[in-house]
Amino acid sequence: MAVWDVTLPLGPDLAPYPGEAPPALEPTALLEAGDPYTSRRLTLSLHAGTHVDAPSHLLPGGASLDSLAVDALCGPAAVVDARGAPGGMVDVAALRALADLPPGTAVLFLTDNTVRGLGRRPEYAADHVVLSPAAAAALAALRPRCVGWDYLSVEGEDDPTFPVHRTLLAAGVPLLEGLWLEGVAPGRYELIALPLRLTGAEAAPVRALLRSGRRGRHYASAWRRAP
Repeated sequence: MAVWDVTLPLGPDLAPYPGEAPPALEPTALLEAGDPYTSRRLTLSLHAGTHVDAPSHLLPGGASLDSLAVDALCGPAAVVDARGAPGGMVDVAALRALADLPPGTAVLFLTDNTVRGLGRRPEYAADHVVLSPAAAAALAALRPRCVGWDYLSVEGEDDPTFPVHRTLLAAGVPLLEGLWLEGVAPGRYELIALPLRLTGAEAAPVRALLRSGRRGRHYASAWRRAP
């Protein structure tokens, strides 16, 4: 059974979202400095690297991270081949492969963001591939477990209303952004992704894995909306 770690490493070379600082580890005690132990303080945005957005990220009164079901990011997954999207935007046409997708399946998009290696670049790429609002609406109707994207944001910064985020989060679909899908082929997998258990947070870093060899397994856990 093969396992892929699709998590970006958190460090000072990780590109931050515009207006935010990159992750930083600050020593508070060091063995080499004569301290009895080594300890460091981690400073980072909750939207750094591979992370999940909960409804409260953009929706007033929306569910916070700790209200999501424990299996919101764990279960059957489909990696969709959306490479070569015209104009750098994944539209409804890319969803044809999901016609028979069972509700409760995580939908993860492999785009030219991965081909270009954008997730590993130290600077933010404003020209990254995005998801169209129409595709977001079509996805919400499929009732996926979550939607995953291979860059820091599923949409660009040109529309301050963030329609893609709002459409999916309003449908109770968490957004798993910042996936690193290099070497992952389109197809069916099992997703195992666990965010930090933060009280009242709108997002959190995630360690995300894909596992193959589970095809045909029955998942008893049903898809659930955030409360």
